[in-house]
Amino acid sequence: MIKLVDFFAGYGSTVVLKDINFEVKEGFVGIIGPNGAGKSTLMKAIASLVDIHKGNLYVYGKEIREYRRKELSKILTLVSQDFFPIYDYTARELVEMGRIAHQNFLPNWTKEDEKQVEKAISTLGIKQLEKRRYSQISSGEKRLVMLARALAQNVKIILVDELELHLDPKHKMTIASYLKKISKMGIIVIAVFHDIDLALSYSDRIVGIKGGKILFDLSARSEDLKRNLQELYNIDFVEINGPGGKKIFPLYK
Repeated sequence: MIKLVDFFAGYGSTVVLKDINFEVKEGFVGIIGPNGAGKSTLMKAIASLVDIHKGNLYVYGKEIREYRRKELSKILTLVSQDFFPIYDYTARELVEMGRIAHQNFLPNWTKEDEKQVEKAISTLGIKQLEKRRYSQISSGEKRLVMLARALAQNVKIILVDELELHLDPKHKMTIASYLKKISKMGIIVIAVFHDIDLALSYSDRIVGIKGGKILFDLSARSEDLKRNLQELYNIDFVEINGPGGKKIFPLYK
Protein backbone atom coordinates (compact mmCIF):
# COMPACT_ATOMS: atom_id res chain seq x y z
CA MET A 1 0.00 0.00 0.00
CA ILE A 2 1.13 3.54 -0.82
CA LYS A 3 -0.12 6.68 0.85
CA LEU A 4 1.02 10.28 0.25
CA VAL A 5 -0.15 12.94 2.72
CA ASP A 6 0.26 16.70 2.07
CA PHE A 7 3.29 15.72 0.00
CA PHE A 8 5.71 18.14 -1.69
CA ALA A 9 8.80 16.98 -3.60
CA GLY A 10 11.17 17.90 -6.42
CA TYR A 11 14.80 18.32 -7.36
CA GLY A 12 17.06 20.38 -5.11
CA SER A 13 15.24 23.60 -4.30
CA THR A 14 12.77 23.17 -7.17
CA VAL A 15 9.37 21.92 -5.99
CA VAL A 16 7.56 19.88 -8.65
CA LEU A 17 4.89 17.97 -6.72
CA LYS A 18 2.64 20.15 -4.60
CA ASP A 19 0.22 19.10 -1.88
CA ILE A 20 -0.24 15.54 -3.15
CA ASN A 21 -2.77 13.39 -1.28
CA PHE A 22 -2.98 9.98 -2.88
CA GLU A 23 -3.52 6.39 -1.74
CA VAL A 24 -3.32 3.06 -3.55
CA LYS A 25 -4.22 -0.22 -1.85
CA GLU A 26 -4.59 -2.49 -4.86
CA GLY A 27 -5.15 -2.78 -8.60
CA PHE A 28 -3.87 -0.97 -11.67
CA VAL A 29 -3.66 2.83 -11.50
CA GLY A 30 -3.02 4.90 -14.64
CA ILE A 31 -1.37 8.31 -14.27
CA ILE A 32 -1.96 10.82 -17.08
CA GLY A 33 -1.40 14.52 -17.67
CA PRO A 34 0.27 17.12 -19.89
CA ASN A 35 4.01 17.17 -20.53
CA GLY A 36 5.87 18.54 -17.53
CA ALA A 37 2.94 17.94 -15.18
CA GLY A 38 5.01 15.94 -12.66
CA LYS A 39 3.99 12.39 -13.61
CA SER A 40 7.51 10.97 -13.80
CA THR A 41 8.49 12.88 -10.67
CA LEU A 42 5.65 11.17 -8.81
CA MET A 43 7.00 7.76 -9.83
CA LYS A 44 10.51 8.76 -8.74
CA ALA A 45 9.17 10.14 -5.46
CA ILE A 46 7.47 6.85 -4.61
CA ALA A 47 10.74 5.09 -5.50
CA SER A 48 12.60 7.49 -3.15
CA LEU A 49 14.62 9.07 -5.95
CA VAL A 50 13.76 12.76 -5.47
CA ASP A 51 14.01 15.31 -2.67
CA ILE A 52 11.07 15.42 -0.26
CA HIS A 53 10.31 19.00 0.81
CA LYS A 54 7.28 18.47 3.00
CA GLY A 55 4.67 15.90 3.98
CA ASN A 56 4.77 12.13 4.24
CA LEU A 57 4.95 9.12 1.95
CA TYR A 58 4.06 5.77 3.50
CA VAL A 59 4.80 2.38 1.96
CA TYR A 60 2.88 -0.37 3.77
CA GLY A 61 2.50 1.88 6.80
CA LYS A 62 6.17 2.83 7.10
CA GLU A 63 7.47 6.28 6.20
CA ILE A 64 9.62 6.16 3.07
CA ARG A 65 12.57 7.87 4.80
CA GLU A 66 12.74 5.05 7.35
CA TYR A 67 13.46 2.40 4.71
CA ARG A 68 16.94 1.24 3.82
CA ARG A 69 17.47 1.10 0.06
CA LYS A 70 17.77 -2.71 -0.05
CA GLU A 71 14.69 -3.15 2.14
CA LEU A 72 12.66 -0.88 -0.13
CA SER A 73 13.88 -2.71 -3.25
CA LYS A 74 12.23 -5.88 -1.98
CA ILE A 75 8.89 -4.06 -1.88
CA LEU A 76 8.81 -1.86 -4.97
CA THR A 77 10.64 -1.17 -8.19
CA LEU A 78 10.54 1.45 -10.96
CA VAL A 79 10.52 0.38 -14.62
CA SER A 80 11.42 3.09 -17.12
CA GLN A 81 11.87 3.21 -20.88
CA ASP A 82 15.23 4.91 -20.28
CA PHE A 83 17.38 1.88 -19.49
CA PHE A 84 20.81 1.57 -21.06
CA PRO A 85 22.95 -1.21 -19.51
CA ILE A 86 26.70 -0.58 -19.49
CA TYR A 87 27.29 -4.08 -20.84
CA ASP A 88 25.38 -5.94 -23.54
CA TYR A 89 23.81 -8.61 -21.32
CA THR A 90 21.49 -11.33 -22.53
CA ALA A 91 17.79 -10.94 -21.80
CA ARG A 92 17.97 -13.73 -19.22
CA GLU A 93 20.95 -12.14 -17.44
CA LEU A 94 18.99 -8.91 -17.12
CA VAL A 95 15.97 -10.72 -15.69
CA GLU A 96 18.28 -12.50 -13.22
CA MET A 97 19.45 -9.09 -12.00
CA GLY A 98 16.02 -8.68 -10.49
CA ARG A 99 17.17 -11.10 -7.80
CA ILE A 100 20.04 -8.85 -6.61
CA ALA A 101 17.84 -7.34 -3.90
CA HIS A 102 17.48 -10.82 -2.40
CA GLN A 103 21.20 -11.67 -2.45
CA ASN A 104 23.62 -11.34 0.44
CA PHE A 105 27.02 -9.65 0.24
CA LEU A 106 28.36 -12.89 -1.22
CA PRO A 107 25.74 -13.89 -3.83
CA ASN A 108 24.37 -17.42 -3.48
CA TRP A 109 21.99 -18.42 -6.27
CA THR A 110 19.14 -20.48 -4.86
CA LYS A 111 16.26 -22.59 -6.14
CA GLU A 112 13.96 -19.72 -5.16
CA ASP A 113 15.96 -17.33 -7.35
CA GLU A 114 15.69 -19.72 -10.28
CA LYS A 115 11.96 -20.19 -9.65
CA GLN A 116 11.26 -16.45 -9.67
CA VAL A 117 13.29 -15.88 -12.84
CA GLU A 118 11.56 -18.72 -14.69
CA LYS A 119 8.16 -17.49 -13.52
CA ALA A 120 8.90 -13.95 -14.73
CA ILE A 121 10.14 -15.12 -18.14
CA SER A 122 7.08 -17.35 -18.56
CA THR A 123 4.61 -14.68 -17.42
CA LEU A 124 5.98 -12.09 -19.86
CA GLY A 125 6.24 -14.63 -22.69
CA ILE A 126 9.91 -13.94 -23.46
CA LYS A 127 11.39 -17.46 -23.38
CA GLN A 128 12.46 -17.06 -27.01
CA LEU A 129 14.47 -13.94 -26.09
CA GLU A 130 16.42 -15.17 -23.07
CA LYS A 131 19.67 -15.99 -24.92
CA ARG A 132 19.65 -12.91 -27.13
CA ARG A 133 21.71 -9.83 -26.37
CA TYR A 134 19.83 -6.75 -25.21
CA SER A 135 21.15 -4.75 -28.19
CA GLN A 136 19.71 -7.32 -30.60
CA ILE A 137 16.06 -7.10 -29.57
CA SER A 138 13.41 -4.51 -30.44
CA SER A 139 12.29 -1.62 -28.23
CA GLY A 140 9.05 -3.41 -27.36
CA GLU A 141 10.92 -6.60 -26.47
CA LYS A 142 13.39 -4.65 -24.33
CA ARG A 143 10.52 -3.27 -22.28
CA LEU A 144 9.08 -6.74 -21.76
CA VAL A 145 12.50 -7.83 -20.49
CA MET A 146 12.52 -4.93 -18.05
CA LEU A 147 9.06 -5.89 -16.81
CA ALA A 148 10.24 -9.48 -16.38
CA ARG A 149 13.20 -8.24 -14.35
CA ALA A 150 10.80 -6.29 -12.10
CA LEU A 151 8.60 -9.37 -11.71
CA ALA A 152 11.62 -11.54 -10.83
CA GLN A 153 12.37 -9.04 -8.07
CA ASN A 154 9.20 -10.39 -6.41
CA VAL A 155 8.00 -6.97 -5.28
CA LYS A 156 4.56 -5.90 -4.10
CA ILE A 157 4.48 -2.68 -6.15
CA ILE A 158 5.65 -2.03 -9.72
CA LEU A 159 5.96 1.58 -10.87
CA VAL A 160 6.01 2.15 -14.63
CA ASP A 161 7.03 5.34 -16.42
CA GLU A 162 5.63 5.68 -19.97
CA LEU A 163 6.73 2.22 -21.01
CA GLU A 164 4.50 2.39 -24.09
CA LEU A 165 6.11 5.57 -25.48
CA HIS A 166 7.35 5.37 -29.12
CA LEU A 167 5.96 1.85 -29.63
CA ASP A 168 3.64 0.67 -32.40
CA PRO A 169 -0.03 -0.05 -31.48
CA LYS A 170 0.51 -3.82 -31.12
CA HIS A 171 3.44 -3.45 -28.73
CA LYS A 172 1.58 -0.74 -26.78
CA MET A 173 -1.34 -3.14 -26.32
CA THR A 174 1.04 -5.97 -25.36
CA ILE A 175 2.73 -3.87 -22.67
CA ALA A 176 -0.61 -2.68 -21.24
CA SER A 177 -2.13 -6.17 -21.25
CA TYR A 178 0.86 -7.58 -19.36
CA LEU A 179 0.62 -4.77 -16.81
CA LYS A 180 -3.05 -5.71 -16.35
CA LYS A 181 -2.06 -9.37 -15.98
CA ILE A 182 0.55 -8.48 -13.36
CA SER A 183 -1.99 -6.44 -11.39
CA LYS A 184 -4.34 -9.43 -11.35
CA MET A 185 -1.53 -11.42 -9.71
CA GLY A 186 -2.01 -9.19 -6.64
CA ILE A 187 0.82 -6.76 -7.41
CA ILE A 188 -0.01 -3.06 -7.27
CA VAL A 189 0.77 -1.45 -10.64
CA ILE A 190 1.03 2.34 -10.96
CA ALA A 191 1.79 3.36 -14.53
CA VAL A 192 2.37 6.72 -16.19
CA PHE A 193 0.81 6.73 -19.67
CA HIS A 194 1.45 9.00 -22.62
CA ASP A 195 -1.37 7.29 -24.54
CA ILE A 196 -4.70 8.36 -23.02
CA ASP A 197 -6.81 5.67 -24.69
CA LEU A 198 -4.44 2.95 -23.50
CA ALA A 199 -4.68 4.24 -19.93
CA LEU A 200 -8.48 4.35 -20.04
CA SER A 201 -8.72 0.90 -21.65
CA TYR A 202 -6.56 -1.03 -19.18
CA SER A 203 -6.41 0.86 -15.86
CA ASP A 204 -8.83 0.38 -12.97
CA ARG A 205 -8.31 3.95 -11.81
CA ILE A 206 -7.20 7.13 -13.58
CA VAL A 207 -5.31 9.93 -11.83
CA GLY A 208 -4.88 13.22 -13.68
CA ILE A 209 -1.91 15.43 -12.77
CA LYS A 210 -1.48 19.04 -13.86
CA GLY A 211 1.01 21.62 -12.61
CA GLY A 212 2.36 19.21 -10.02
CA LYS A 213 -1.05 18.70 -8.42
CA ILE A 214 -3.66 15.94 -8.63
CA LEU A 215 -6.59 17.33 -10.60
CA PHE A 216 -8.76 14.20 -10.35
CA ASP A 217 -8.74 10.59 -9.17
CA LEU A 218 -11.54 8.57 -10.77
CA SER A 219 -12.58 5.11 -11.78
CA ALA A 220 -11.60 4.40 -15.40
CA ARG A 221 -15.35 3.86 -16.04
CA SER A 222 -16.47 7.13 -14.42
CA GLU A 223 -19.06 9.27 -16.21
CA ASP A 224 -17.05 12.33 -15.16
CA LEU A 225 -13.91 11.40 -17.11
CA LYS A 226 -14.68 13.39 -20.26
CA ARG A 227 -15.18 16.65 -18.36
CA ASN A 228 -12.07 16.10 -16.27
CA LEU A 229 -9.93 15.18 -19.29
CA GLN A 230 -10.98 18.42 -20.98
CA GLU A 231 -9.85 20.39 -17.95
CA LEU A 232 -6.62 18.37 -17.65
CA TYR A 233 -5.48 18.92 -21.24
CA ASN A 234 -7.40 22.12 -22.01
CA ILE A 235 -8.88 20.62 -25.21
CA ASP A 236 -12.22 19.09 -26.16
CA PHE A 237 -12.88 15.34 -25.99
CA VAL A 238 -15.58 13.25 -27.65
CA GLU A 239 -17.27 10.03 -26.51
CA ILE A 240 -17.74 7.28 -29.10
CA ASN A 241 -19.66 4.04 -28.62
CA GLY A 242 -17.88 1.16 -30.36
CA PRO A 243 -17.62 -2.66 -30.24
CA GLY A 244 -15.49 -2.45 -27.10
CA GLY A 245 -17.85 -0.06 -25.35
CA LYS A 246 -17.59 3.70 -24.83
CA LYS A 247 -14.31 5.36 -25.76
CA ILE A 248 -13.11 8.92 -25.12
CA PHE A 249 -10.84 10.59 -27.65
CA PRO A 250 -9.35 14.07 -28.11
CA LEU A 251 -11.41 16.12 -30.57
CA TYR A 252 -8.85 17.43 -33.05
CA LYS A 253 -9.92 20.56 -34.94
